[in-house]
Amino acid sequence: MDISNWICINKNEVYSNNYLKVRNDKVQNPKGKEVEFSVVESKNFTATVCMTKDKNLIMIKQYRYPWTSMSIEIPAGLIEPEEDPIRSAKREVREETGYKVVSIESLLTWHPVAFSSSWGHLYFAIVEKEGKQNLDEDEFIDVLEFSKTEVEELIQNNKIIHGATILGWYVAKSKKLL
Repeated sequence: MDISNWICINKNEVYSNNYLKVRNDKVQNPKGKEVEFSVVESKNFTATVCMTKDKNLIMIKQYRYPWTSMSIEIPAGLIEPEEDPIRSAKREVREETGYKVVSIESLLTWHPVAFSSSWGHLYFAIVEKEGKQNLDEDEFIDVLEFSKTEVEELIQNNKIIHGATILGWYVAKSKKLL
């Protein structure tokens, strides 16, 4: 299918804040029919699977308001303007965990949901303890250390439900990094 056959007729921004914009776009599809798409424009982000030299996983636990529950996750965060994804990943790991990235490699770049324009950049890093967390004013994060077996059990028992974390775990496993 030729994507040039999709024609945007207009874009209508319906909401905006510091983190995202929501639009309703009127589009003509390849058959000539007008349809509406809701689009969320949000910032790109990084998420990093962190493993110590002892082969343990460093994760974080934080409250996710939309879920009304605590969430066990890999360190992740928004990419700052003019910041490249690797630098962002290293910064987020350091800020959220107090660990320093010793080595890092890209696992995957993906769109997390079909209605959003954002890209997620997934990494695998070897980390070592460096200091204290440097959290944003609105972040309340506990740092946790798990064995690989414990992480697998947490995922299998629906105790880890964060999408980027689950994706990171299985991509890193498929690449024989875990």
